[in-house]
Amino acid sequence: MHKILKESLLVLVVMVATSATFSVFASSEKVLSSADAKINAYHEKMNNLFNEKIEKLGDILDEENFFMNPDFKGPKDPNKCDENNVSTYCVSVEATKIYIDFINQMEATKNELPLDSGATTSMELLNAKAARDEKINIELESAKQVLDATLSAYNEYRLAYPLHKKYMTLINNLTKYRSGLESTTRQVSKFQGKFIDSTSTQCK
Repeated sequence: MHKILKESLLVLVVMVATSATFSVFASSEKVLSSADAKINAYHEKMNNLFNEKIEKLGDILDEENFFMNPDFKGPKDPNKCDENNVSTYCVSVEATKIYIDFINQMEATKNELPLDSGATTSMELLNAKAARDEKINIELESAKQVLDATLSAYNEYRLAYPLHKKYMTLINNLTKYRSGLESTTRQVSKFQGKFIDSTSTQCK
């Protein structure tokens, strides 16, 4: 189950990130050519972050007392999130830092002229810049939605698997109880339905 949940989350991350990227590139790839490298680098960095955290979280959840692992819980000091902590809070802090850095890079790009757009006149250059900036704004908003959805899915996975483990433990205990009850019933059935002189008050 742990593997299925992890694979499902990975698929969600890939699908959402891919749809966000192609929603921008599909209509005007040439216009965004100057920003492509930064956008692709952002998605790759974010994808690597979640892949790494999911792997670490999976290893911790497989421990017997995973909830006692300090890397599973959020830090007491909110300013001290180390790279091994897999709490939703710490993961969101790391992801948000990457996103903010991406915003700064994109805003800086919007201040540059798209000299590689193929424009031959000042009017064409300004039109190319306007089109590029609009697409960058769409990408920034899409990236924000992807981040929100991915963090939500990560948190659901982090909460669902422990509950699944407790549920499986309960099922196993009930199965053992049922097996023990069936064994006792078979043993009792070997006795006679009524003991001889069972109503006598004297020992024979």
